[in-house]
Amino acid sequence: MNIAARPLTDEELDELDELLYRVGGSRSMNVEELDGFQCALIAGPELPSIQEYLPKILGGEAEEVVVPTGKTVNRLLSLLMQNWNSIVAELQGKGFHVPLVLCDEKGIARGNDWASGFLGGTEMRKEAWRELFQDENKFAPMIPIIALAYEDHPDKRVRPYKKPISKKLRRELIAGAAAAVKVLYDRRLQSRREGGRAATQTKPRFQRTATVGRNDACYCGSGKKYKKCCGAIRVN
Repeated sequence: MNIAARPLTDEELDELDELLYRVGGSRSMNVEELDGFQCALIAGPELPSIQEYLPKILGGEAEEVVVPTGKTVNRLLSLLMQNWNSIVAELQGKGFHVPLVLCDEKGIARGNDWASGFLGGTEMRKEAWRELFQDENKFAPMIPIIALAYEDHPDKRVRPYKKPISKKLRRELIAGAAAAVKVLYDRRLQSRREGGRAATQTKPRFQRTATVGRNDACYCGSGKKYKKCCGAIRVN
C-alpha cells in the first residue's frame, strides 16, 4: 500500500474522525488526541507494534478490542498511516510538526486533547519513558505538554495553574509542545545512531545526550533564551 506522506486534508480529517467513531465507538480517540498519541509513539524511545497501539486508539486494551476487517477498517488504517507518515516527513524535513489542535465551541484551540493523547502514547512503553521523566534536563521539553494535559484535571491541586491560561500562554505552550516532539525525535535518532556505532566497537565510548542549557536559544524557535521562554514555564 502506497501511503502519501502529506498532511491530511480537512475532508480526510473529518472522514478519519467518523471512521474512528464507527469502528471504535464513543471510547475511541478523536483526531486531535490521535495526533498527539502518534507523535509520542514516533518520538518515543521504543516503538510498539500496530497490534499493540491500534486497540488503544479505538478506546481500550488489546484484549478488550476486536478489530473488524473489511474496506472500512482498511480505509481507517490508510488514513492513520498517512497522518503518521506526514508527522515523520515534517520532523525529517522542516523539523517541526505543528500539533493538530481543533477549536472548541468558542473557537479556542485549547490543545488539551492533543497533550492527553501524547501522554497516552507514553503509557505504551512506561519503562522506556521512565528515564526521561526522572531526569530534570531530559524532562524539560515535556513541561508544556504536561501543563496542557493537566489544565482541567478534576483534582484542582494537580492543575498546573490556579488561574485560567491566557491566549498568549496557550500559544506558547502549544509551540513548546511542537518543539518537544522535535527534541524527543532527534534524541531518539541520536540514540539509535550511537547504539549502532557502539555495536561495532569494542572500546567504551562517551555518549552525548541532547539537553537544553538555560542560556541556550529556546527549542520552540521564539529566539529567546530558554530560561526566558519555555524554561520559565512552571508546573505547580
